[in-house]
Amino acid sequence: RTEGLGPDTITLDARNGDRWTLFDLETGRVVTEGDAWDVGVKRHRLMLNGGQGFSGNAGAVRLELPFEDVHTVPAEGYIESRVTPGGDTVHAVLDAWYSYDFFSHLLEPDAVTFAVRTADGRYAKLRVLAYYCPGPEPGCMTIEYAFLGSESRLH
Repeated sequence: RTEGLGPDTITLDARNGDRWTLFDLETGRVVTEGDAWDVGVKRHRLMLNGGQGFSGNAGAVRLELPFEDVHTVPAEGYIESRVTPGGDTVHAVLDAWYSYDFFSHLLEPDAVTFAVRTADGRYAKLRVLAYYCPGPEPGCMTIEYAFLGSESRLH
């Protein structure tokens, strides 16, 4: 993928609560375990391939800017995924992608953009656009992302 191209949109099947669906931001493809990947989704949860026990160096920073206005991303401050003592994978930054409506019991994506340092140390931006499959069934996570390449472009 050429640096600076995008944005692209993909819907990832996150319905299986027993396994992660893995996605490579550079190639724009869903991959299997053992392949290069950056983002994982399972139900309403997101994780990155970075942190203790992960093969990559991925991390994320929450940006208080609309997706369209993000042309540069920070050079530092990226938070990695973490495995809890119970064996669950969590991501402190990406866990806050939605608001929960207690009356409708629906998850609504917040208007938030995340800067992502990819597993191999390059950069992208992403946001969650939707969480429901047709029906509406939960677990079809639609994300918009743009691969920014090897420099953070923050001056």
